[in-house]
Amino acid sequence: MPISAGIPKRFNDLLKLRGYSRLIDFINQSKLPKTTIYSVASGKTTPGIDTIELLCDELDVDVSDFFSYAKKKRKVEYAVSIVGKEELIEAVDSLDVGEREELIDYLNFLLSKRNNGK
Repeated sequence: MPISAGIPKRFNDLLKLRGYSRLIDFINQSKLPKTTIYSVASGKTTPGIDTIELLCDELDVDVSDFFSYAKKKRKVEYAVSIVGKEELIEAVDSLDVGEREELIDYLNFLLSKRNNGK
């Protein structure tokens, strides 16, 4: 899959991680044109690096983290999927600081999802 195919999903995932449960909430506070944000989120267009940089600035995310997400996501999913405490601790120890922050965000997201379902 080309990198560009994962941009809408990554952007939408970042919105959720940053607390935007609805796209319109981000659109309303953003300085970028509404049509640009919608087009990126829906995958109607492939944004240029300048647009990605602007989106990353508004979401307080490094551009390098935006594109290295797939690798980090696999590590986080691996760490979360392990059953034993020792293996989980070992997997978490192998993560760098940014990956640990993503793991915490992901775990908080799962907990909020579970708590909202009750």
